[in-house]
Amino acid sequence: MTWFAAMNINPQRRGGRKLISSPQAMHAAVMSAFEPGSLDSVEGRPLWRLDIDKPVYRLYIVSPLRPDLHHIIEQAGWQGQRWDTTPYTPFLDRLRQGQRWGFRFTANPTKRGPSHGGRGELQPQKSVTKQTQWLLERSSKWGFTIPDIEIPRTMISPTEGSETDSLLTSPDVKVTSREEKRFSRRGATDKKASTVTIVQAQYEGTLEISDVDALRYSLTNGIGRGKAYGCGLLTLKEPR
Repeated sequence: MTWFAAMNINPQRRGGRKLISSPQAMHAAVMSAFEPGSLDSVEGRPLWRLDIDKPVYRLYIVSPLRPDLHHIIEQAGWQGQRWDTTPYTPFLDRLRQGQRWGFRFTANPTKRGPSHGGRGELQPQKSVTKQTQWLLERSSKWGFTIPDIEIPRTMISPTEGSETDSLLTSPDVKVTSREEKRFSRRGATDKKASTVTIVQAQYEGTLEISDVDALRYSLTNGIGRGKAYGCGLLTLKEPR
């Protein structure tokens, strides 16, 4: 059984601000939602994403076990707050090839550079153009394609000197936010903390299912790199 959970984070509390600003702290909080050792006997690992639509900061979690988020509410929530939890499998079973859904996810878009005889170095994709191309080049292996939409364009007719309307086609996806995050990380055996830098891009748009099994895998196992730091959790909604 796969579970889908969500709750709001209180930015007015010190604990809330810490979770919002530090992916490392949020990762630790999410992993603490499960009994120690319980994830060792199940397939998959928890995914999480923090959506910032000010003034709302909403945490989403997809996990192979049902999470207990009392500790996050205690340190970063409101008195009497509850979180939303629902089995995810019934929704996954409803997915069919050819369906169109609105989507959102945050990714760590990277590509490998020239190999020079070995594995090339990972290079973050920082521009909107490169980040969009990164998604379009990989979406089919994740089980979906991005359909084109028509965009009106007004242009000046060279013969008549008047405005005419034409239509352009463009993939129905936008990079709605971009950020380069830096935060401290200290491993269990590290004597001092190291600095982690991660480029994140948030995507929103419309997808069409091309491979149901691949999309279900993407929804439950995540997309791309940086999953421990809030990247890769794809969510769907009714299309616009």
